[in-house]
Amino acid sequence: MTRPMFFLLLIVGVVASGLYQLAAPEGASAAAPTQTAGATRVEVRVVRQNGALILSVMGSAPAGAFIGCSMYPRGARSATTDGTHMVEAINTSFGKAWKVPDAMVGGSFEIAVWASKVPKAQCRIPNDPWCKRNGFHMEGMLAYRKGQLF
Repeated sequence: MTRPMFFLLLIVGVVASGLYQLAAPEGASAAAPTQTAGATRVEVRVVRQNGALILSVMGSAPAGAFIGCSMYPRGARSATTDGTHMVEAINTSFGKAWKVPDAMVGGSFEIAVWASKVPKAQCRIPNDPWCKRNGFHMEGMLAYRKGQLF
């Protein structure tokens, strides 16, 4: 198979699977919803409320899913060590809001909906830095959004 044909098939496969919709454009903080596989929907907004910056997320996901929120200061270099990370179990229809800490204003965020949370004791990834630091890792990404915190 020629190189251009391979990339064409790769692009067609990604578009057909819907994966091209998972990541928002850099700096996106608008309220455009993201549709992903399995009827998972996520809408993210970054708004000012009473002088505070608020990151809010609404959507729907399969039963037993988790939402992960990571916030990073401007200039962060490591997703594992430079940010703050929160993971919560969610209902099939959910809404969450987090006040953005002053140290994170001007930085970035990542929001992901996950199918499962794997405890460190069940982790099969050798020397997994996330499990080592946090005691768990997430698997089965159902939706993903990223953007700027301003």
